[in-house]
Amino acid sequence: MARVKVPRKSTAIDMTAMCDVAFLLLTFFILSAKPKVQDPVHADIPASTTIRALPETDFSSLLVAEGKVFFSVEGAEIRMETLKGMADQYKIAFTPEEIKAFANVDAVGVSIQYLKQYWQ
Repeated sequence: MARVKVPRKSTAIDMTAMCDVAFLLLTFFILSAKPKVQDPVHADIPASTTIRALPETDFSSLLVAEGKVFFSVEGAEIRMETLKGMADQYKIAFTPEEIKAFANVDAVGVSIQYLKQYWQ
């Protein structure tokens, strides 16, 4: 006697539990992850061939911080000459009082367009 083949039914797996676990894991990783810390700005400094001491007078310095640049020059006379040179280059007229006031400022962090308004 011939055997009757019983038709096989495909196996059905309930995916509801797996979706719940996947969303729970996703929620856990999103909530427990720390945001990426912004890297500091890298500055390529030229290598020095000789070791020299820094001068104590008549030098300028640039301070770069948080996307802003601060410029300072040591010596009141040099600051006044620097301002006169910038005025000639950018076609801005400064009064003698503004030039004297600039000579007393240690560091400047404003754009050249707003430098005239700095003392007002």
